[in-house]
Amino acid sequence: MQKKVSLSFLVAVLFFSFTFVGLGNAKEIKMVPDDGIKRMANELEYIFTEILIKNESTGFYDVNLTELNNSNYTDAEKNALLAYAFIPFGGVQMASNEFTRCLAEALDISQNAVSQLISYIDQGDYFGAATVLGTMGIMINPVVLFVFAMTCGQIRAS
Repeated sequence: MQKKVSLSFLVAVLFFSFTFVGLGNAKEIKMVPDDGIKRMANELEYIFTEILIKNESTGFYDVNLTELNNSNYTDAEKNALLAYAFIPFGGVQMASNEFTRCLAEALDISQNAVSQLISYIDQGDYFGAATVLGTMGIMINPVVLFVFAMTCGQIRAS
């Protein structure tokens, strides 16, 4: 009986020691305040309803050049939005593995989080998309995502 209790105790100790071993190395994540998430959601909505309009028949984005030119974005940000609409990552390919990997690396978040972000954007749920960024501790102007996408290189060799 004593052997059985000792073995059970040892198994429990090992389980908990391996379970919590990674917690010391975990990256501290600070949640973005609600007003920051709302600002990011509003910006995403502006980008995807006023500047980049999804063409449902092709799955790609059309650019409202008048709105883009009248926006407060820098020239680099405007160029990134234009490139996004016209480079291979645009439109239906936004969810490509390479694009997902690139943004995950640029933002230092998981590819799963990027996939969630893209899914919310595709559904028009900009608050959900902003919440994904906010829960990862990322508070940026969403147009920066397009600038990050411009830094994506060729697909890696395996």
